[in-house]
Amino acid sequence: KSKLAATRGRLRFVDLALGVARAILAVSVVLLVLFTLDTVLQPPLPVVRAFALFMVLVAFSGAGAFLGKPLRRKLSDDHVALLVEESYPELEGGLVSSVQLARELDRADLYTSRALIQSTIDRTSVQVREMDFDRVVNSGPLVPLWTLIAAFLLMGGMLLSNETVGEYAGIFYQRGVKGEDVPYPTLVRLRVVIAGMN
Repeated sequence: KSKLAATRGRLRFVDLALGVARAILAVSVVLLVLFTLDTVLQPPLPVVRAFALFMVLVAFSGAGAFLGKPLRRKLSDDHVALLVEESYPELEGGLVSSVQLARELDRADLYTSRALIQSTIDRTSVQVREMDFDRVVNSGPLVPLWTLIAAFLLMGGMLLSNETVGEYAGIFYQRGVKGEDVPYPTLVRLRVVIAGMN
């Protein structure tokens, strides 16, 4: 039972870490799209606010879906035992049977021999003692997702340290969050002509 509980904890952690990573990426993509459209097109403020509200709802819906899925996932002892059995077919249903039989031991109206049930449980315990239950925990997608998030954060920090980008980001915040109709700086090309020179 302790191995099943530990495996369930690791499965929960990986599921939540994946959900959080995907939610962060969804929100980041929405912010990037909003920032790009607002700075390039510079639409009227009501259009910006309406589109920003729509995109925020989309982002939160996506984040909710990514986070809700792992929270709703059933991970009882039976489910974890089934996952282990899929990785170790040589168990031939013994682990699932032992988990289910263990619950029967506490019943007062037990019709099966307690000694027989305990013998089955003990035999399975010996069989799984050296098995690595971490095989059922697929943490592979975590590394690329969180690496991508770290790269985004690093790139974002480097861009925001630039004075021009920082100014644009501040204006974007004022327009999108505060609702202030602040224009972005206009790029002006100056041509200097000195009299008497070609």
